[in-house]
Amino acid sequence: MGLLVWLGLRRSNQWEGLTVLDHLIDSPLTFFTINFYHLVLFLRGTPFRPPRHQPSIRVVCISDTHDQVVDVPPGDILVHAGDLTNAGTAADIQKQLDWLKTLPHPIKIVIAGNHDSYFDIRSRCDDDRRRGARLNLDGLIYLQGEISVHKIRGREISIFGAPDIPECGPKSFALHVFGHCHCAYGKESVYFDDVQFAYERLLSRPRRGFFWDFIPNQSWVDMFEIIYHGIHSVLWKWLMSGPGSNQGSLMVNAAQMYKNSGKAVSRAVVVDI
Repeated sequence: MGLLVWLGLRRSNQWEGLTVLDHLIDSPLTFFTINFYHLVLFLRGTPFRPPRHQPSIRVVCISDTHDQVVDVPPGDILVHAGDLTNAGTAADIQKQLDWLKTLPHPIKIVIAGNHDSYFDIRSRCDDDRRRGARLNLDGLIYLQGEISVHKIRGREISIFGAPDIPECGPKSFALHVFGHCHCAYGKESVYFDDVQFAYERLLSRPRRGFFWDFIPNQSWVDMFEIIYHGIHSVLWKWLMSGPGSNQGSLMVNAAQMYKNSGKAVSRAVVVDI
């Protein structure tokens, strides 16, 4: 362990979030732009609001429980967005499914994660193959590239689930629930507009390092586009559209595992739609 890691100034491994010093060493330009982008999201406000004249529907989001049990608040829909287990055997997955069945939510959605290897026939362990192991999913809805439609309090809710990242039309869904990256737990608004496109383009570029960032390059163009479109979006929101006018989406990383600790904590994300 290096001195900077010991002092908490740099992350200890790739599974931890970047520290401020990590960001500055990798790319101060990107670090500045990330913070500006999040300021724009804050100023734009809530990405959507439940309909005024219809009852809201409460979605409870969890993922990455990894064989552990957590406290889950009540709601209309429960989504477990992957990594029920560590080993991914049928027996381990069944234990987690049996726990989910005890929860009171009328609709319970299950999606596989990369650790839940039983759901991929090619990745099942030899013992599960020999025994022809099967899961009991009664009372649960497992989605693998499928859509499930439900009527709740006079409203129709469509839920699409997949263990990979399909191209299913981002504007079609108000809520995106996922996990896998424990240190990225939380929720964040997203608007599929010029700000977002420029932001994603910047993040996809290789980090040039502290000194090279000060030499004009294509990342500068991305940064200025984000600043321009970001200011424009905030002014349009508050001067033209007004409160409650947003039509964005919400991204939720519902990982219950705390960073790289191996310990799950009860921190379900609750969203009213």
